[in-house]
Amino acid sequence: MRGFRRVITVLVILLSQNRDGVAKNDVEAPWAPPSLVVLDEERKTGFLFVLYGDGNVLIRKRDSRPILHAELSRSEVDAFWQGLSSSQISGLVDGEYGQTASEDASLHRLFIWDVDKGIRKRVVVVGPLDGTNRYPHVIDDIHRRVERFDNSRLRPWSPPIVKVFIRARVAPTLWPKDWPPQDGKSFFELDGSHLAEVIAFMTDKSNPARGAISYRIPLPHEASWLGSAGTIPAAR
Repeated sequence: MRGFRRVITVLVILLSQNRDGVAKNDVEAPWAPPSLVVLDEERKTGFLFVLYGDGNVLIRKRDSRPILHAELSRSEVDAFWQGLSSSQISGLVDGEYGQTASEDASLHRLFIWDVDKGIRKRVVVVGPLDGTNRYPHVIDDIHRRVERFDNSRLRPWSPPIVKVFIRARVAPTLWPKDWPPQDGKSFFELDGSHLAEVIAFMTDKSNPARGAISYRIPLPHEASWLGSAGTIPAAR
């Protein structure tokens, strides 16, 4: 698709690397807006894939907690889109396909942009992606590309910010000293360098307060796809 290829030549983002090889998001130089966002909630697992216009990609695979990052070359972006035409994307109709949503139904959300043609699509498929005529088959094509995506340069992504939600008050003796005081807050933000600490707090079986918090990682440009069509699958 030309729109996806052309933007790669216009916007170049530089990422710094820390010593352990974890990609750092340069807050002073935001990534380009996304070309493709796929969010799936299936079997209570959250899968996400975001391909940005400058080749940066974020992915969280099923049953896997960390978000991984790589910066793709122009040829790698072209290879990802090869065989998918703008006419297939423009033929998609915004809206919801499939059965009536229920608590147990899987949700597959797709947001896609073609910069040159000004195309922006928001599609939700309720229920399994089973290749039937309940939804356009190009959605299967896109999902196959995303599910099979791999890159040897993928590394755990260190986000700029971690948003922590307080579900229940924690005893002061158990509350980490370098976190903001609870003070009746429902949530607070930490620097992304605290992510491992947040996960450890939630997963330490010896910590009686481990179920008192949850967290979410805000993604670059997420405001461009958040809204009535869905939200990012929460970390569990």
